[in-house]
Amino acid sequence: MTEQMPTSGETRVFEHGLRVAREWGALGAEGLEVALKAMDAQLVREHGITVLKLKGAQRDAELAAAKAKEAADRRLAVTRLVVGCVMGLVMMGTGIAVATYAWWLSVLLCGPSLLALVHVLVLGRSDAGALRYIAGASRQATDAAAAAHPPPAAVPPA
Repeated sequence: MTEQMPTSGETRVFEHGLRVAREWGALGAEGLEVALKAMDAQLVREHGITVLKLKGAQRDAELAAAKAKEAADRRLAVTRLVVGCVMGLVMMGTGIAVATYAWWLSVLLCGPSLLALVHVLVLGRSDAGALRYIAGASRQATDAAAAAHPPPAAVPPA
């Protein structure tokens, strides 16, 4: 197995490490103890600084995530509002356009189903009680419209 030769950067680091080890070895026991105490205090300070930097970075990341979520929620709300308004206008226009030909379709398009559309799309809610109420109102509107528009009289055969 062949060993790889260290690169110039690795060689410099290794040589620096050897130089530091020789200097520490020359200090003796008392000098080494004083140097280690000083180095321990320095390492504690550096650790404290690192912890503060990490906490700051975490806080910044949380704020950025909250801002991104808020922007996405705002875009969703605006999109729902626009889609709800466009669909409501289309339903109203279609209901008015077909009123003379198909009254029942006009009642369905302009009646409680329009309210259901607004309730679900614009408000973003769809609770069962409200939808049951809208279904009942739709039945009542259809029944009332049917009573107001009796079926056409049959034409007697000639």
